[in-house]
Amino acid sequence: MVNTTQAAQAVLPNTCSLRKLVRRKRNEVNAAPPNPLTLADLLLPDDYKTYKLRVNVTENFLLADNQDGAERILIFGRQTWLPYLETSSVWYADGTFSIAPPLFSQVYTLMGVINNGVHPICYALLPNKMRGTYQRMFELLKELLPNLNPLAINCDFEHAAFTAMKTSFPNVNIYGCFFHMAQNMKKKIGGNGSDTGIQ
Repeated sequence: MVNTTQAAQAVLPNTCSLRKLVRRKRNEVNAAPPNPLTLADLLLPDDYKTYKLRVNVTENFLLADNQDGAERILIFGRQTWLPYLETSSVWYADGTFSIAPPLFSQVYTLMGVINNGVHPICYALLPNKMRGTYQRMFELLKELLPNLNPLAINCDFEHAAFTAMKTSFPNVNIYGCFFHMAQNMKKKIGGNGSDTGIQ
C-alpha cells in the first residue's frame, strides 16, 4: 500500500483481506483441471505438457500419450534429455506405487548414465503391472527414439517387466537389483509365518 493516499487506504480492505483476495483470484486463474473419473476422461492442460526453461523458452515435457482409455500410458521427461536414453548403454529401471496419482497404478522411472552419474531421464505413469503395459511403454519410447537399443538394464525382479524388456530389446542383458532381491526374499520368508529376525 506504498504510494497510496490516506483517503484511498481508508476505503481499501485491510492487508490480510487483500492477500486473501489476491490468492483467491490467482487460484481461479491457475486452477487445476477437475479430477477425472477414468483415464479416458483425463485432460492435460498445455501448461502441464511443457517444461519452462526460462521466459519464452519451453520444451515438451509430455513425451508420449497413447490415448488408450483404461490402458493409458503417459511418459514425461525433458525433451532435451531424451537422447541420453539412446546414448546410455546401461539403463536403470524401477517402478513405485506409493506416489502414483489416482487412476494410475505406478510411476515407472528410466534412468541412464550421463557424465559418469545415473540420472532420471523419463517417468511413465502406468495403469497396471502387466507385461503388455510395459511393452507398450517401451514401444512408445522406440517411436520417439527409433535407434533405442540398451545393452543392459538393471531393474527389480518384476517378471512382467523382464519379459517386456526382452521382447522390446531382444539383445539386452537384464540384471536384477540385489536390494530388491533381498526385499523379495524377506517378504517370502515373512509370508510363510516364520519370524526370521531379518532386518
